[in-house]
Amino acid sequence: MRTDETTGIAEPSGLAQAGELGPNGSTDFTAFDHTDPAIADRVDDMFRTMREQCPVPHTRARGGFAVASTASALKTAVLKGSARVTGLGAAEDVVPGTAVAPLFETDSPEHAGWRILLQASFSSSAATAAEPRARETARDLLDRLAPAGTCDVTVDLASWYPSAVIADVMGIDEDRQARFRHLARVLVVPANDTLEDLFSWLQEEISSRRGSSRQDMFTRLINDTAIRGRALTDEELLRFAVLMVSAAVMTTADAITNVMRVLATNRSLRARVAADLSLVPALVAESIRFDTPVAATGRTLTHDTVLDGTAVSAGTRVLCAWASGARDGVADADSFVIERDRGDSTIAWGWGAHRCLGQRLGEMQLRVLLEEWLTRIPDFELAPGTRPTRTFGTLRGTRDLIVTWPN
Repeated sequence: MRTDETTGIAEPSGLAQAGELGPNGSTDFTAFDHTDPAIADRVDDMFRTMREQCPVPHTRARGGFAVASTASALKTAVLKGSARVTGLGAAEDVVPGTAVAPLFETDSPEHAGWRILLQASFSSSAATAAEPRARETARDLLDRLAPAGTCDVTVDLASWYPSAVIADVMGIDEDRQARFRHLARVLVVPANDTLEDLFSWLQEEISSRRGSSRQDMFTRLINDTAIRGRALTDEELLRFAVLMVSAAVMTTADAITNVMRVLATNRSLRARVAADLSLVPALVAESIRFDTPVAATGRTLTHDTVLDGTAVSAGTRVLCAWASGARDGVADADSFVIERDRGDSTIAWGWGAHRCLGQRLGEMQLRVLLEEWLTRIPDFELAPGTRPTRTFGTLRGTRDLIVTWPN
């Protein structure tokens, strides 16, 4: 076992289970599968070894693919001749049956059409407009949680908080939002409702807005003809709605659990930020770099390409390992350091045309929640005898994050 210097949590050490050891102690990644739950505690070590020894390994898993583990390989794979992928798509892994994710798995001109239509709803000004609702939601949750002196961050906080903001972005009527938030929880934690219940509810929402003159983003999309030269079908709209809700809820939930895990296990960092809330934006930025919520997506190369010195032929599926790229070339990359001078160069939010459209909304939600939590509950820690469960795949998150505080 080794102890994570940032969190103080003992974690499994070594790379023996990452694949067979090759000559001179190198690691053979020909069996690497990012969706294997067994690698969640070791994946950062695995990616570090990739970057140092074999930046673009090929694996036989999932029908075979290459892994772009460095920032250079990622930028080249995304920007220079790649197309949507089959069998390695983020949407397939996160919400089975939803096919292609429009914003990061389609190609231009369709991809550009999606972004043009949606960008105003995810701009900095849109994030500013959404902040009062996000803060109200955070305070309401803390009013319920604070007296208990304990909670499971994933179940009691992260599964509820993000849905309020995306409900407003989608223009969901106030009297329907409570039901929507209950249904959306199934994307994060086991719930009485099912994915099929959420799908049915979203289909009702689509049907009710056909032909409407309302000006919210979702209604405009339902009645727009620009993306494919025609109005989207109910099936296409349902897939988009499911993926948008999933992206908004699941990635934000994972981002919440990741940063709360660090705070719950690092007393000095927690006390420092609680005493100076102006550090929260830097805390959020470092958390996204350190534990990148959208950890891996896929693309297919359209022509022979060299990725960080490795020749990769046209037609090869490439796993874009954003969680690895976010640590590439960063001094002391495996430590959580909020003072880093990042500029706007971090690759953790994606790159180029496929950079996360919801970045500003996501940053705002995390900042607001942390400001409210640290004001209300500045002193908290992991519940004695508990150990958070790390997850990894398309997304990176934390489960079973039970914390306690004086009440």
